[in-house]
Amino acid sequence: MMGNPGVTSDGIDVRSTRRIGLEMSILALVIAGVISAAFSATEVASAGTTVKDGDWYINEDTTLENGRWTINGTIFVSNCTLTLDRAQVVFTSTSNGGNGIHVAETGHFMAIDSRINGGALGVCLELMGDTLMENTTLTNMDRDHRGCGIYHLSGDLRVYNSTFEYGLIHIWSRSNLTVR
Repeated sequence: MMGNPGVTSDGIDVRSTRRIGLEMSILALVIAGVISAAFSATEVASAGTTVKDGDWYINEDTTLENGRWTINGTIFVSNCTLTLDRAQVVFTSTSNGGNGIHVAETGHFMAIDSRINGGALGVCLELMGDTLMENTTLTNMDRDHRGCGIYHLSGDLRVYNSTFEYGLIHIWSRSNLTVR
């Protein structure tokens, strides 16, 4: 990095923040939380959309709100909470098993009034930490190698007033599951 600290030579702002969002008055592009050494994604904001090309490792409480995030890879959540608040997340990986959200036992995931779209190959959620999906639409869920769109291993999974569209909709749960 040269020039402005926290900004790459391509002009991408990579300073850490606790909240990620796109507001009408400002389009901000930031990477939330501590970035793992394995992180190789780049972010580009364009027309209200943030694109991440590669896996995204989230290790600090992060909120994605009022915007669209296109992910070419998997989101890994550990030691923190990832919150989608009126957000749209679209997975675009073209490799089988390359799309999804993995929540470790030490992580938490909340999706409220949001959309999660699996793109062409679908998306799989692997949940070991507490998860809440409320008024959320999951589109084009896919079966991964375990045969499930949602693979719930531990923690509490609560699904309230949510919609599953298209794809193979399976929830495999080995722990506390509440659907309303």
